[in-house]
Amino acid sequence: MYSNPHSQQSGGSMFFGHLNDPYFDVSCFPLGTMNAADLVNDDTKWQLYYYSPAICPSGWTTATTFRSYVPGVDDTKFFQLGPQTTAAICCPSSYSYFHMGHLCASIVTRDQRVPYVNPTSSGTDGWNRGIVSTLTVAKDFTAVGDGVQIRWQSSNEAVLAAATDVTSITSSSSSKKESQNSQQSPSLAPTASNTSDPGDKGGLSTGAKAGIGVSIAGLALLTGILVGILLLLRHKKRQRQRQRQRQLLHEVGGPKPVEKHAYGEPQEVPVRDEPTELYASPSQNYAGLR
Repeated sequence: MYSNPHSQQSGGSMFFGHLNDPYFDVSCFPLGTMNAADLVNDDTKWQLYYYSPAICPSGWTTATTFRSYVPGVDDTKFFQLGPQTTAAICCPSSYSYFHMGHLCASIVTRDQRVPYVNPTSSGTDGWNRGIVSTLTVAKDFTAVGDGVQIRWQSSNEAVLAAATDVTSITSSSSSKKESQNSQQSPSLAPTASNTSDPGDKGGLSTGAKAGIGVSIAGLALLTGILVGILLLLRHKKRQRQRQRQRQLLHEVGGPKPVEKHAYGEPQEVPVRDEPTELYASPSQNYAGLR
């Protein structure tokens, strides 16, 4: 995958394209299916140009997509796409699709500082790119440059999706490494380890005080829960003791159960004793019976 060299970047901006200028820096633009001479000298070659693989170069994003044809430099020139072919225009970040099927544009606002180059021809030796200068913009204008066209078949979409995921992971890993390197590099900014608050005179830090406060609150809550559990257990124990005492009193001193008649109050059962022999004369007994 094409990645723009750091020498072509300044302050996060990129120099690219030619826009009817014979200067064309091949190190700033992926050639794809064409060579530099064709892209500079013949505008019609842009209708045939595309970059492969069908993934935007690093740092570029898909600005627009074409499904039936790619526009040309005018309404009479365009490139017809097959039914299974899709084309897209990649532009640098902060740029959007402009026109002509391959141009990208970005608004430059007043007082914005823009890096630029002013190349000079070296004849047969090519071009002398020169140094990077900076310009403060006096009024708003539109910066235009060449985008990168990519194409793919519908049968390639699954493979391209997987390749895009791998590219995203790689870019994320690179960003993490750069972040780690920046954290390890020396810095003039003060850090928390070597600076202190003038009002802090050896006392605990705010974080430590907050931690102690949270610990005390948690301990108080735990103590309250334990006390509540102990009181509940004591209350249940007293209830069991009272129930046991009532049961013992009922068993020891309570009245015996009385059998009742099925149809009313209990009746006294007649008692029949065995006959008793009397020590008296027969005459007396008979007299008593009369």
